[in-house]
Amino acid sequence: MNNYNNNPMPPNQSCPSFSLWLALSIVCLLLANKICGIVAIVYIVFANTAYMQGNYEKYESNFKTVKIALLIGVILGIIKIIFRLFFGMVSILFL
Repeated sequence: MNNYNNNPMPPNQSCPSFSLWLALSIVCLLLANKICGIVAIVYIVFANTAYMQGNYEKYESNFKTVKIALLIGVILGIIKIIFRLFFGMVSILFL
């Protein structure tokens, strides 16, 4: 099993920055958008498994899905916060 630079790699090594992306996925799940957070968690685990098996094409595909899901989740989370702030202020003005 080799990595991208054709250097020997120990078997069962986790993908680079797996913990970081898993943590970002959990934060997205808890704070921004639940659906996108769940999708990101599932696909980061798939990506890690593919990386450990040496299937780098599948790893890159799954990792791209994680990035897209987190981006969409953050955008939807920001929109949700803006709407809550706006409608919260509107309800205060009309009370």
